[in-house]
Amino acid sequence: GISLEIVEPEIIKNVSRIGGTDEVKMNFHVLNSDSIIEKMYVVSIEGNGISAGKGFVMLSVSETNIQNDTLYSGDVFNFEGIEGTITFPINVPPSAGNKFSFETIKPILPNIRDSYTFKIESSKVDAVKIKNELSKIRVVPNPYIASSLYEPEFGELRREPLRQIQFVNLPPECTIYIFTVDADLIKTLEHNSTNGTEVWDLRTEGGRELASGIYIYLVKTKTTEFKERFAIIK
Repeated sequence: GISLEIVEPEIIKNVSRIGGTDEVKMNFHVLNSDSIIEKMYVVSIEGNGISAGKGFVMLSVSETNIQNDTLYSGDVFNFEGIEGTITFPINVPPSAGNKFSFETIKPILPNIRDSYTFKIESSKVDAVKIKNELSKIRVVPNPYIASSLYEPEFGELRREPLRQIQFVNLPPECTIYIFTVDADLIKTLEHNSTNGTEVWDLRTEGGRELASGIYIYLVKTKTTEFKERFAIIK
């Protein structure tokens, strides 16, 4: 299934210093989201001074009613739903020319008239990763050593036991070719699964049970291949 999550946008964005090098910091947060206006602000220090041993600055915010307000370190200033805080060394107020800018985005609440467009990308196979991990492919058990014809299988006594080997650590899509040592193809298995395992009942394409011996298997993907051997002992 598909789940859709609507995430509230970040209202204050791209806070950056655009002027001055004095030691001063400004932090901003949303005080009232209903009062937010979507625009860019420039907060400027217009001057400074000392009063009773404490430094202060005159601060302005572009396109607002804050013009040359007197602020001490740690003071706050409010405008259009935003609260700002300025901090600087108490005895060394920053000089004119220090400036900060930021943007605001006015959030819009979703409603039943909204429509959304999205696309679903199909699954992808990482060819480079597959090539690097082909060496992990194994046959288990190897060698395969047959047991009694009457061994119990899944709680039953069978005259012919359920013989099988497994190819493990396979890529999601591949073809397994099984050959004799004389290069005769005896079985082809198509693997299309994400669990990495393909089971073979040790029977050839004609349905004959595999004889004892050494066999070669070749695992091929669209871009690469891996070859190894396994043994059957009866």
